[in-house]
This record gives sequence, C-alpha cells and structure tokens, in this order.
Amino acid sequence: MANLQVNQIRKHLTDNYIRFVDASDIKATDEDKDIHILSRAYAAYAVVTLGNYEPQDVCACITDEYEDNGIDLVYIDNISKKMWIVQSKFSFNGNKSINTGDIHKFIQGIEDLCNGEYNKFGVKIKRFQGLIDQALCDAQYHLYFVIAYTGNNLSKESLKILNPFIKEFNESGEISSLIDFNLAKAHDILKKGLASPIDCQFHIKSWGQIVNPYKSIYGIVDATEIAQLWEKHGISLLSKNIRHFLGNTESNNAMNETLNNSPELFKYFNNGISILCDSINKTAFGGTNTDLGIFGCTNIQIVNGAQTVGTIGEFYKNPQQNSPNAEVFVKIISLEGAPSDFSKRQTIANNTQNKVEKKDFVSLCPIQLKLKEELRLDGINYHLKRGIDIPSLDDNNYTFDEAAIALAASQTEVTFSVQAKREVGKLWESLASAPYTELFNESLTPTRLKHILKINRAIKCELDLLYNKQTEERSKRILILGNIFITHLVMQKIKKSVLENKSLDINKYIISICN
Repeated sequence: MANLQVNQIRKHLTDNYIRFVDASDIKATDEDKDIHILSRAYAAYAVVTLGNYEPQDVCACITDEYEDNGIDLVYIDNISKKMWIVQSKFSFNGNKSINTGDIHKFIQGIEDLCNGEYNKFGVKIKRFQGLIDQALCDAQYHLYFVIAYTGNNLSKESLKILNPFIKEFNESGEISSLIDFNLAKAHDILKKGLASPIDCQFHIKSWGQIVNPYKSIYGIVDATEIAQLWEKHGISLLSKNIRHFLGNTESNNAMNETLNNSPELFKYFNNGISILCDSINKTAFGGTNTDLGIFGCTNIQIVNGAQTVGTIGEFYKNPQQNSPNAEVFVKIISLEGAPSDFSKRQTIANNTQNKVEKKDFVSLCPIQLKLKEELRLDGINYHLKRGIDIPSLDDNNYTFDEAAIALAASQTEVTFSVQAKREVGKLWESLASAPYTELFNESLTPTRLKHILKINRAIKCELDLLYNKQTEERSKRILILGNIFITHLVMQKIKKSVLENKSLDINKYIISICN
C-alpha cells in the first residue's frame, strides 16, 4: 500500500511540479538524479498544499544544492506573514524515515539562518537574504519548520532532537511550528485535493444581486445550512482560502459565545462569508420575490470567512447546542465570464483589507486616554490611533507602539524585552491581563512615561548611528536583533526615582548618560 501511495504522489509531482523545478545543477550522470529532482518537487508540494500557494511560485524558492546547510526550500508569504523552511527526502520506499544526522543538519541550518550566518550557505539561499532578514526581523511572522519525507513517522530519536529545539525556540512566545509532513499526510492531502467539485444549494433570505460585470448574489443564510456543509465537506471547502480553520482562537471563541448566548445577533457581529463558484442558478421558488430564494451553485470555494465556517460547523456538531436564530451574511460570486486570474485576485483582495487589530482597541482604554491628556498638558502628543495623520515623530510626538516597547525594555524582568522583540503584539493582546496590565496601570505616571519614551528614542538614535558606521553584516545584525535588549540594559542603570522626578531636565540627563 505504501509503495502505491508513493507512486501516486510521484505521478502528481511529475505532472504538476517537476516542470517548474530547476535541475540545472544536478549532474546528468548522477545515479540518483530522479530522486534528487523528486525531493525538490516534494518540498514544494508540502508548502503548496499546507499554505495554498501556486506550484510555480514555490518551486522558484527551492534552495536545495550542495551547500544548502540542510535547508531545501525557503518560502516567504508576505501577505499572511508566514515563513516556510523545509527539509525534504523523497524515497520510493514508503517506510523510510529521515535519519538523525539530517535532523541535526536541518536544525543547525535554521540556527545559522536566524543568526545571519549566510557564509555557511550556497548561492540559492543568499539570493533571498534581504527577504529572509526582513521576515526574521518582523515580529508578526510565524515560522513553519517542515520535514517532508515519504515515510510513516519520525523516529523517537528524531523527536528527542526536534521537540527540545522547538520548545526552546518558542520559549518566549509561539513563533514557530514543526510540521511532520509524512507519507500519510501527503497522500491524504492529494486524495482530498483530487475530490469532486462541491455543488450545493443555498436558501438565501433578503437576497440581492449584482449582474455586471460578474454575477453575484448576497443575503442571509441560516447558520445550520453552513454547519451541514462543514459536516459533509470539512476543510475541502477552504482549499482556496489563505488559511484553514484555526480552532480555539480568541476570535473564534468569541463567535462561539455569540452563537451560544446571543444567536440573533450573530449576523450583526460577524463579517460574513465570501464564496466563489463556477456558476449560480436561481430556482423557480419564490419567483422574483427577494424575501427568500433558492440558488444552486457549482464548484463552490470559500475564499473569506474560513474561521466563521469552521466555528459554526464545530459548534453545531455538539447535539446539546441549539441556536435556531443564528444567521450569517453570505456573498456568492460566479466566475462565469471572469478572467482566469480573477479567482486569485479576489481571494487576495478579500483577505488584505485594512483589518481592525488588537492594538486599535487601546484608544478606548481609560488609562491610555488619561495618559494622553496629561502628556498633552506637558507638550507631548501621544498617538493612540493608527492613521495617515500622525506627524513625523519628533521630540514632541510619540506613539503607543513606542510606549509599549519602551516600557517593556524598562522592566526588571528581561522576559518583557524578549516578548517585545519576538512577538510585540502579545504585549497588548489582552487589555485586561498581563503583560499589558504590567506595563500600563494606575501606577504609571505621565512623568515616568515621558522620560522613558525620550530615553528610548535617544538609545534608538545612538544604535542607528552605530549601525550606519558598521561594515560587517554580523555586527549590523546584532544591532538590529539586539536593539531592545541593549535598551533594557541601559534602562536597568536608571533609578526609578530619576524617572519620576518632575523637575528633571530630561534632555540634559540623556546627554550626561550618553557621554
């Protein structure tokens, strides 16, 4: 059975991937040339299917070569803020796993990549150096370490190496995930990907339509109808979405709470679902009356609202749950007559709108509003809201982001600084709990915040000057990656009484500590 599955995957790679794989550096006399090429294609297949990308785009990011340092592919998704790092081994033997030597090499390659040791890599990774550095320095990115192989499971010895590495990597925040892309997972994805198109009917209340240039129907659908779709088709509904269902996230739990406690409000609190299909046809039911229409749709794909669909579907799986009043807004777009790239463009556009972030809610926090008003009386403009109207950040203008990072660096516990560097959004993920409440609370005076902001800005300016003077890439990288830790070390030398001193000439004080 394993050999049959391997052969089916091999055919899929041959038909859909190998033509995009650069094999010019593989010698024609290489006895394992076919395996070598298939391993590269298999690395791309893993990322394409896990992240829902195009084979040609991912194959262009294959880094496998003689000096790859254990990393066969690096793919950076700037839209979803994901970085995929892959080691791949294709074997015709469906029971063969990856050996511990290759695991050690993969881990060392990841560490070298994160440390900017590009001298340990070949030209294929070096060509992506700028993009890799940009992703690694952006706290919003999540790293996926993928081990792709055509065997059953990783060995116990391999897991003993990998698990501590991942645990240490995520010590100060969940910034990475290990994905065991084995034969069973690869074949299961292939099998589902080749499934028949999903056709269905929607009963749409208060429906309306757009005729030109492409037909679209919109209106309200009972949540139970969405739940039935999820029960029947599961994640196959989401193959064109930028994400699969994420499970128990904070937002999804909030949807669950609405379904449970206020189902009649769900359609008001939720952004709805966007669906693409090959065609839409209205049945005769209801005639031209828009109160209720039944629409037949062929080959549907949900391109926005994956979390809504998954949450509704999982909610109704519980026989104890009964939410008859829950409804959701649905928009269905037919691809009839649309250009070939419309589906991809529409998916990207639907998922790259200006979304509300957790940070946006700080403008409603009473503590922030109080600080803003008191700092204004001291000549400081403290900006809480994102927008184009924020002026240049001079000596009288500071932002909430700066305040959060500066306060994190000023804490005695270095874990706050590590969090600010690794995943800064965690500092304000919940305005009702730590770490936000440790940084912003009633004990924080506007005087201390003003002084910390100005000292933090001064340290940043000094680090920028040092960076511009450096010619060695490693030194520059240390200044970038270590900026908040350096700020933390400086802050620890300043007494709290100094920061609370209202009569302090902070500008003179900064000059004195810089000298």
